[in-house]
Amino acid sequence: MAHGLLNERLMTPHTCMKVGRAALRGVTLVEVLVVVAIMALVAAGASVAVVGRWNHARQKTTETQARNLRAAVKTWWVEGGTSSCPAVEELIDAGVLDRDSARRDPWGHEWQLECTAGDVTVISPGRDGQLGTDDDIRIPPRMTSFVAGG
Repeated sequence: MAHGLLNERLMTPHTCMKVGRAALRGVTLVEVLVVVAIMALVAAGASVAVVGRWNHARQKTTETQARNLRAAVKTWWVEGGTSSCPAVEELIDAGVLDRDSARRDPWGHEWQLECTAGDVTVISPGRDGQLGTDDDIRIPPRMTSFVAGG
């Protein structure tokens, strides 16, 4: 019984009218704009993190594909008894490289192959598409010279 008495005291006609008016009022434009602004900030923060990871993943994919391409050139040399520098299409036609292999790097640029003295270097111009810049990916990496004691 005490429970019913409590409900009767809380739900007076005056209280019911207040609750009804608040429910009908809805939300203001300012409240909606605040929620939208918070959602935009969260989305912006998430997109910055995703883009950074995406670029890192592209670089790692490029390095892996370049290593596979380098191994395919060396296999082509052994199987073909030649030391000439093949094109990617030649490796695919010879069956040394899978026909589903990437013919271009993840940015859509052609692979550059440099063959010298029984070794091959695979180069991707990187995100900017320009050879000779800091974002180039070389497999194997270019050896940097270092002077001791200098």
